[in-house]
Amino acid sequence: MVKKCVRFIVCGIGDLASDNIYSCLRNLYEWKPIGDGPFGTGLYVLTNDSTIWLSRSLPLVDESLFTVTNWASKMDVQIGVVIMAAWHEGIVPKSVLVHAGGSLTPSSRGNFIARSNCDVIRSLVNSVQNHVESSELEGVKVFLEATHGPPIPDDIPFAAIEIGGPKLFWKNKAIGEAIAKTLVVFESPAKVVYSILLGGGHCSEFGAEVQTKSEFAIGHFIPSYAINENNLAGLVQLIVERTFPEPTMLICDLSRKKFELVSGLLEKSRLKLVNRKDLKKHEFVPRSV
Repeated sequence: MVKKCVRFIVCGIGDLASDNIYSCLRNLYEWKPIGDGPFGTGLYVLTNDSTIWLSRSLPLVDESLFTVTNWASKMDVQIGVVIMAAWHEGIVPKSVLVHAGGSLTPSSRGNFIARSNCDVIRSLVNSVQNHVESSELEGVKVFLEATHGPPIPDDIPFAAIEIGGPKLFWKNKAIGEAIAKTLVVFESPAKVVYSILLGGGHCSEFGAEVQTKSEFAIGHFIPSYAINENNLAGLVQLIVERTFPEPTMLICDLSRKKFELVSGLLEKSRLKLVNRKDLKKHEFVPRSV
């Protein structure tokens, strides 16, 4: 018997952004309680779509998501994707950030890359951009954020969407509703080119724009600070293996000199490399990015 595949939305606890998103989800849609989630908090299922589940979690720690695997087995469901809705405090202005999960830089735990669904990342970016524009939220930018996050079980695809910028903005109801609508109603992806992004800063506006203004869907994002000449080929190969559908292109946001260097390092890769400056010439991009 095929298990039910669910989209598992997890909101944080104790910060204004997570509280805002969770409140908007509960108020905009009708939910039915069905017990406790894997983190000991209430679990809810969307009344008119039994494949969308909602719960809350304390800030993620290294082992927290591993509890999801055992819990899902007991619930007799398959987790199609875990989407964490939370906050981002940092240098970005009023914003929404979307990212995949994993560790790109060497650490005591080594590199680990979560599975990422390109269609999910693209849908989150496109949907929230559309809701931000329709809500007339002035000055709000959408970014693709570099892949990061705690260790995640091999079998669980992961994505995150966060409210960024000043803390006062975290409780803005309009942005909370925009993200809530994004989490519940996914866009059906058009014909796309599955890709990885390489280069640029930690938060890439370009990484979002290339998915809203062209036919690319990006599963993972490696920023410039994570480029290590000694292990780049191995890291890219690992990311290809952890991205689905399988990516065929590596979009680079690099200087011409750096792009030539990376092209040499990845000469054995099956990915087609294209630099940002050349995207307008690319056959898959019908509109300017």
